[in-house]
Amino acid sequence: MMNDDPEDRLSDEKEPVFTQSQDRVVALSWKDSFRQIIAACISFSIVIQVGANMSFSSILVPQLAEKDSPIHITRSDASWIASIVAIALPMGALIVGPLMDVYGRKKISILISAPFVVAWIFQIYATDLWHIYIARVISGFTGGLTTAAIVYISEISHPSLRQALLSLNSVFVSLGVLLTYLFGTILRWRITAMLLCAGSILSGVGMMFLPESPYWCLIFKNDYGGAQKALRALFKNHEVFDSQYHHLLLVKRKAMNRSDGNETRLQKLKEEVRLITHKTVYKPTVILFLIFFAQQITGGYVIIFYATDIFRKLDGQSQNQGMTEMASLVLLGVIRFLASGVSFLVSKNFGRRSILMTSGVGMAFCSFVAGVYIYFTVLSNEQIEAMNLTTSDKTYNIAFLFVLGYVAFGSLGFLVIPWTLIGELLPVKVRGLIGGVLVSLAYVMMFFFVKIFPAILDSIDIHSIFCVVSILNLVSVMFIYFFLPETLGRNFSEIEGYFER
Repeated sequence: MMNDDPEDRLSDEKEPVFTQSQDRVVALSWKDSFRQIIAACISFSIVIQVGANMSFSSILVPQLAEKDSPIHITRSDASWIASIVAIALPMGALIVGPLMDVYGRKKISILISAPFVVAWIFQIYATDLWHIYIARVISGFTGGLTTAAIVYISEISHPSLRQALLSLNSVFVSLGVLLTYLFGTILRWRITAMLLCAGSILSGVGMMFLPESPYWCLIFKNDYGGAQKALRALFKNHEVFDSQYHHLLLVKRKAMNRSDGNETRLQKLKEEVRLITHKTVYKPTVILFLIFFAQQITGGYVIIFYATDIFRKLDGQSQNQGMTEMASLVLLGVIRFLASGVSFLVSKNFGRRSILMTSGVGMAFCSFVAGVYIYFTVLSNEQIEAMNLTTSDKTYNIAFLFVLGYVAFGSLGFLVIPWTLIGELLPVKVRGLIGGVLVSLAYVMMFFFVKIFPAILDSIDIHSIFCVVSILNLVSVMFIYFFLPETLGRNFSEIEGYFER
């Protein structure tokens, strides 16, 4: 029978590689990394559904607007179909923290595939508009629950791999967007919904074969045997296992020092308040909130939501110019997917700060050049006639390329990294709760900025918008430079130590 006492456990196994005074991370070979990479791909496969549901309205609305569609919609209906997902997302993100703290990261990750399946079934057999509304609310709510995958991967991954594996979250979200756009160009929306429904079922089945988070087993359930079993499934190398288990014991010891099992309910409440107001909690929380605010106000998601309208405007007034709406959506999906893939590939060798700052500077450059170029080259019809000029496809296409560059740089860092930082900066004890609150706030801000953007676009010239966004990106880069710590290769104890200063 497995010994549940941590100190006895250390004496039963081979001597740990480091002591409490020397918390050294043991290097991980690619052979030892294979199990974690597979676990991350299986776990993050569920967030394909997030990307799919965010982009599904782009193929659903045009097909419902066709004359022979069995479900007829108005322009107002189309707006609600697109935005209702963003409204429902914060509700799921708010409750996922307590749920996964009580029932476990793995169980919640398995269970959230079920409501996705229900949502797709509603859409597959929809005969009325309210069926689609219900499906979109369910899928939006469930999308908020997928924060469990980020927390799960952050707790099963080795410090040297954590940053790269967390970057897979955005790779799979982008893959969901790309698959939906591709399916939507060749298939009807009901067939697309069937394929995405099957993907959700496969994700839930795959999660059943993965171990539970060792941090959840030990910190929340006090299950030393379960934590050891989970670590053994992830780390077959004895030296790596011992180093990770020893570090897990240190985290557990810190948590025990902060709490007392004989506390009254009032004392526990005071302890929770004290924990939330501790420097290791409130500092990263404030930093993350401001990074999410920067992510939304710099317009990365806004440009993606309204990419078709912006592309159409940049292509000029002629209906024969430029590319089709669906072709531009597919191109956007490909760029997002490739850029997030690049972010994953470079994240093992480059830190979050450097990638985020590169992303921000690239976004600032592209938006500034696009704004200035549009200002000096895209003239009104009256100006063109007065100066005896003619419009040029190249003029519009150059601005179009810089907008694509903006999306590419955004998908490299600003659109992807803030979500994964939740799994790195926040302490284990509050990661589920505060992470859920931050994700909810991020989605609320996303909904707000996406909703007000059409009014801004009607009242302000597009070149002015691009120039303002460029300034906001540079301010965001300065904030990251001065306040965001590097997490590459650091374990959770070292990250907490940074904020304790």
